[in-house]
Amino acid sequence: MRTPKNETLNSNTCLGRVLIVSRDHLIRDFLGQIINLHGYGCEYLEDWPKGMVEQTWKGFDALFIESHSLKHFKRGMGHGNFSVPGSPLVVVLGDLPLSDEAGLFRVLKKPLDYRQMGRVMDECLSLKTRRTALQKEESK
Repeated sequence: MRTPKNETLNSNTCLGRVLIVSRDHLIRDFLGQIINLHGYGCEYLEDWPKGMVEQTWKGFDALFIESHSLKHFKRGMGHGNFSVPGSPLVVVLGDLPLSDEAGLFRVLKKPLDYRQMGRVMDECLSLKTRRTALQKEESK
C-alpha cells in the first residue's frame, strides 16, 4: 500500500512527485525529508507489488529504489526500456551491479549524502522541464 508522507510547506509549489521504495524506514524518512526540502512530494512503498510495476510508478518524476529490488523492478518493466518518454528518473540506493548499464540509472551510494541528493533532484527537475517543453512543442 502506498503511503503519502508530509506535504511540502506550500503544496502549490510542489515541483513533482517522487516514489521511494525501501524496506528501511530510516532511509525512507531521510530521503523523504531531503526530497521535501527540494520541493517534491513523496510517497513510500516498503516493497514492489507482485503485479504491474509500471503501473506503480506512473505519474512520478523520480523513483528511489534499493539495489536489492532492482531485479524485480526490471522484470516488472518487461523489455527493460526505462527511457521511454514520461518514464521517471530511476535512482538506485546502494551499489549498482556491474552487469547493469550505468546510463539507465543514477546511483546514490550509502551512506547517503544530502549534497549528492541535491544534485540528483536538480537533474530530476531538469529532465521534467525538458519533458514538459517537448510535450508543448509536440502539441503545436
